[in-house]
Amino acid sequence: MNSDKNDTIHNQFSNDIKGLKELVKWLNSITSTNQNTLICLEHTGMYGKAIIHYLLSKEYSLWVEMSLKIIRSIGVQRGKNDKIDAERIAYYAMKNQDEVQIYQAPRKVIDQIKKLFHLESI
Repeated sequence: MNSDKNDTIHNQFSNDIKGLKELVKWLNSITSTNQNTLICLEHTGMYGKAIIHYLLSKEYSLWVEMSLKIIRSIGVQRGKNDKIDAERIAYYAMKNQDEVQIYQAPRKVIDQIKKLFHLESI
């Protein structure tokens, strides 16, 4: 794996099923498959559930990391937008690949209990 921060490629997709399908199609076009690719993403709570569920259904290996851990690893940085955030997450993953933790989806019953607790707190 090349760890040069400046040797990156970038693309952007909508946060819906069409965008997720386009993401997987794009990954395949650059020879990134579910067999040779680990996807690292920032834990974003409810916003990330769709991408996590979709990529797991396509059998990708995921590394879902807490944003605070990524920020602490890199230090205070100026500027913030989707592209910059994506580059920082990619840099974090390359720099800390020896600490990878493959994401395991919670059992459905656990997910249902979490949803019930969330509804009760509203």
